[in-house]
Amino acid sequence: MANKRLCVSDFDGTWTDEDQGAPPFRVGFTTALARVVNLDAGELVARLAEYEKEIMAEPHRHAWVEEGWPVAPSIAGNYLRLRRASELLLDHLDRFPSPKVRAELFHGLFGDHYHLTRTVFRDGAGETLRALQSELDCLYVVTNAREPTVTHGKLRELSERAGVSSIDGSWLPEHVCGDARKHRVTLEAEGSTSLEATSHLSIPGLRRGVWLWRGHYFDVLNRLRIKHGVAWPQIRVVGDIFELDLALPFALGARVALLANEFTPPYELEFLSRQENARILRDIREIPAFFQE
Repeated sequence: MANKRLCVSDFDGTWTDEDQGAPPFRVGFTTALARVVNLDAGELVARLAEYEKEIMAEPHRHAWVEEGWPVAPSIAGNYLRLRRASELLLDHLDRFPSPKVRAELFHGLFGDHYHLTRTVFRDGAGETLRALQSELDCLYVVTNAREPTVTHGKLRELSERAGVSSIDGSWLPEHVCGDARKHRVTLEAEGSTSLEATSHLSIPGLRRGVWLWRGHYFDVLNRLRIKHGVAWPQIRVVGDIFELDLALPFALGARVALLANEFTPPYELEFLSRQENARILRDIREIPAFFQE
């Protein structure tokens, strides 16, 4: 790999299979939510399944809304689909109409049950990590996980399975950047002034803007960019949710790759297929070749 290059990867959902790991969490979450709204757990699960069908049928209409801002399509992740389906159920039941109270409810439910999630790595994850061994000096994991030590543990497990001894106690603290707050729309960050001119992307087929004012995420990426002395076009970023992981670096000129799946919105695939600095990947084993571009 050329010296002047920086490679950034998301972790959960990119290296792991959320749909395989989520079932225990969903049981805990839905059981607790059923108690809160006084519904039979089986009935609640059935209702949520119907709402998830609605989300998948019209992905452009459903978004994860954070502090009033739509920050990602609800269809894009297992937990996002569950959250949006739960919101639709609460709307129907006319329960917790206050956005603040509802946000606190979901924050508590997710926090109380996320430990039930199983870590299931994508097929080919170990092979991919082995292929990246020679590039670890310029490879960084940037994640929303508030406790980077959790991601450390997952990476240790994956590296042990893959036989990659160089991912150790010295590499992890330096190369895993947690609490990136990719979902937070704000200009209250170190690099915020450089984001003011471009507020959002317009994507055909999506009836809202994709907001780029992710000031905290910008700061994380920009610090790494300065550290390695590279320009934005020399940065490669891979992730599984375009709006969270890729929209900001894409707009700044980085080359991005979306690890797509069956839930990726069609309008995103169409948009990215027309962009010179974007690629669509279908298998995690395609990441090393993308980083070499």
